[in-house]
Amino acid sequence: MNYGCGTVCTTNVDAFGTLRGRLGYAWNNVLLYGTGGLAYGSIQSNLDGGSVTNWRTGWTAGAGAEYGFAAHWSAKLEYIYYVDFGSFQWTNATNVNYSCTGLNCSTDAKFSVIRAGLNYRF
Repeated sequence: MNYGCGTVCTTNVDAFGTLRGRLGYAWNNVLLYGTGGLAYGSIQSNLDGGSVTNWRTGWTAGAGAEYGFAAHWSAKLEYIYYVDFGSFQWTNATNVNYSCTGLNCSTDAKFSVIRAGLNYRF
C-alpha cells in the first residue's frame, strides 16, 4: 500500500564560511599559494515535507594567485577545490501530509567555489 511517502531527499547549503591559512611562493608582485583549513555551514535537508537544519563543520582546501598592482592594492583569484561537511543521516520526526515517520535522509554536502577579490592594505 502506498501512503504517499516518497524518498525524495534534497540538501541545501544556506550559509557557509571558512577559516583558512595559506602558504605559497612570492616573486615580484605575484603570490601563488595553497590554502586549507576549517569550513562551517548551515545545511538544510528536506525529506517529503519534513526538514532539518544543522550547523556542521568540516574541512576545505584549494589554491590561488594574488597580484599586487599598486602600492596598497592587490587582486586575487582563488579556487576552493573542496568544501566538505561530511556525511550524516537524519530521520524525520513526522510528515504532516501523510503521517509518515522514520524516513531516513542521507546527506553528503561537498562542493567547490571560485572566488575573485580586490584587497586594500593599510
